[in-house]
Amino acid sequence: MLLGTKIEGYDIQEIQNLSSKLTSAAQRQPTRQPVSPAILSSPPELGREALNTKLKALVNEAAVMTFIKGTPNMPRCKFSRRLVDILNENNIIFGYFDILSDEQVRQGLKEFSNWPTYPQLYIKGELVGGIDIVQEMVDNEELLECVPSESIRA
Repeated sequence: MLLGTKIEGYDIQEIQNLSSKLTSAAQRQPTRQPVSPAILSSPPELGREALNTKLKALVNEAAVMTFIKGTPNMPRCKFSRRLVDILNENNIIFGYFDILSDEQVRQGLKEFSNWPTYPQLYIKGELVGGIDIVQEMVDNEELLECVPSESIRA
């Protein structure tokens, strides 16, 4: 590794400093809890009762649970990205489920929650809503009132 040298107009030291800043910022983000592998290990095709049992377990996996496209570190749609940003900006610790990883969960949760779109936010197992509802709660300073104190990073 060459320190402090320039390669075709790039200052390696400047790049290293920027990398350190980005790494430091990433470490300050609230801890996210992925869903447990036991819940994900269900057979590919579940009957309605088994699927509902799985969905109930998923929405209760964390006190604050999100169903997003992608992961918190790599959301795969702008709405999922915005939800993750809101939770991080408010220091909310949350679990997540990538609905793109399981089509049966993706379709089943729409019916289970009676909510047709993603992302979806659950607090203590209850559906809060999608990104529009969450943004409205932030604007009205109501979101943190609903989040259990143990899910807020000090």
